[in-house]
Amino acid sequence: MMYAIIIGGGKIGYGIAKWLLDSGVEITVIEQNSDKCIPINQLHGDIAVTGDAVNTILLEKTGIERADMLISTLSSDNDNLLICQLAKHKYAVSNVLALVNNPNNRNLFSVLGIDHSIDFAEGIVNRFQEDIGKLLVEEV
Repeated sequence: MMYAIIIGGGKIGYGIAKWLLDSGVEITVIEQNSDKCIPINQLHGDIAVTGDAVNTILLEKTGIERADMLISTLSSDNDNLLICQLAKHKYAVSNVLALVNNPNNRNLFSVLGIDHSIDFAEGIVNRFQEDIGKLLVEEV
């Protein structure tokens, strides 16, 4: 069974967590705010832990050595980059994905070995374009 660690239990992290769970992936969510962990754990069992994902002791307790994937969804590019580099280079996680909040940083993520980076603004623009495109087709 695939195992993924998701950093951040906000809207994006939780949405990814639910999708992965529905796909049969074993997951752990690391979230600094304990108030966000409570509803996740109430709905899905004890899959969320409170703490700072830069803490290597916490990463090891969550099983990063056996993780197939780490996804960092924090609002700070610096934090996402640091956590992903730890996962990739210290723990040899094979698939590391990060949310990029500032489009100017996307190349940096690639240069520093992050497997996949998702540009937040680009993703929203693409989604609007898809929906607007559908509306335009309907009008024709």
